[in-house]
Amino acid sequence: MADFRLPVLLHVVATSSLIVASISPAFAAKIQTGTISVESFNLGNLSPTDLSVTGPSVSTSDQSDRRNDSTQVIYEPSSVVVTPPTETSAGLRYLYQTPITTRSWLQDSWSIDNLSVLVSSSGQNQTGGKWISIGGTVNSELDLSIAFSLEASGKFMPTSTPFGVRVPLLASFYFGATPGSVAPVPGSGTLANLSTLSYSTDTYNSSIQSTTFSLIANTPQSFIAYVYADSGVSIEGFNLFGRTGLYDFRTTPGELITVGDPVLVGAETIAPIPGAEPVVMLAAGLAVVGAMAGRRKKIVNQNATAQRLVHG
Repeated sequence: MADFRLPVLLHVVATSSLIVASISPAFAAKIQTGTISVESFNLGNLSPTDLSVTGPSVSTSDQSDRRNDSTQVIYEPSSVVVTPPTETSAGLRYLYQTPITTRSWLQDSWSIDNLSVLVSSSGQNQTGGKWISIGGTVNSELDLSIAFSLEASGKFMPTSTPFGVRVPLLASFYFGATPGSVAPVPGSGTLANLSTLSYSTDTYNSSIQSTTFSLIANTPQSFIAYVYADSGVSIEGFNLFGRTGLYDFRTTPGELITVGDPVLVGAETIAPIPGAEPVVMLAAGLAVVGAMAGRRKKIVNQNATAQRLVHG
């Protein structure tokens, strides 16, 4: 099998870029990349235009989840007078209850950064060993974790089976602490063969997930990703993806109030309203009775006084 570190015949440098999703500045991306270097060997074409590089790009996605959902229903009483009362007849009132539903919850939100470098080649060479590498640095404003994944696609020439006994692709990923001196770290190094996701009679599309690494705040760290293919297998695409852990957690209370339709629950009568004339007559009668009682008491007192004078 050919050595990964063969002389570089094609070298493309992608200028660093930073693409931030349309969100508020407070939730802007926390990671950024330095210059990304893409190298290749024996792809069948030596013109730089035959190797296309997209990225590096960094985007931020806001995600959220709802928890502590609770629902409370109260019934607000109300009434409507259907028949007003009069001086001689009672009225009628309908009784209603209106359901008011209050739903409350807590909305947890957070952000995730995504890094991508996409490489494509039009080379169709099926002979000899060939490889593509993607290398550069990544920096973070926070202490964050990041998980890398590699994806490769292309064509192959099957033997007795789509891949026969041959290893179609070999991927490696290295992660280091200092630029220019990338060395394997625990959990890094050469990865297993790319696991095949799909293939037909002459194409493949494979991917593999690497170990999760730790980014130290404001400390650039280097990485190199390789994909190698032996004779009979071409490499037409090799992509690097990075996904950070969660950050910028925030919690917002939410509430939704819904008012339902009133429900008839009963009825009640309204007592007649007394008119003004009966009230006046009743007051006058009471006044006459009171006057007569006062006059009678005065006469009794006068008679009692006269009898005391006679017998005195």
